[in-house]
Amino acid sequence: MPVRYEVDRSKRLISLTRQGAAEPTLSEFKLTVGEALATIRPERGFNYLVDGEVLVGTAVSTGYLEELLSFLNSIEPCKVAVVARSPAAFGMARMAQTLSERTMVRLKVFVAEVEAEEWLALNDEDSGDNPRVGPT
Repeated sequence: MPVRYEVDRSKRLISLTRQGAAEPTLSEFKLTVGEALATIRPERGFNYLVDGEVLVGTAVSTGYLEELLSFLNSIEPCKVAVVARSPAAFGMARMAQTLSERTMVRLKVFVAEVEAEEWLALNDEDSGDNPRVGPT
């Protein structure tokens, strides 16, 4: 599977990373998230730390990102920190951040994992983000 997950219950965090050279499909991404969620059920309230390379590939498009955000939004409101280490990953993640403004998913792009984890650990009031009450 091109996407691997790791669950950290103490941080209420699901980390998603790209494995190998194969480009992850949206179905593979959804399957991996589903497997991660199955390991934590019935717990809720987890956020996501995503390796930006998961968003890079020939199959990734605006439609792909919209469907990915719709999928995450259907689970529960959450925060998603994308760590973008390449220009391509940064560009795709910024597009996803803009698209996320219409969802209950609060997505933010970072270049350093430490900053991403710090933002995920903040509650809504401390993060400087306005919690969303629903799609606009």
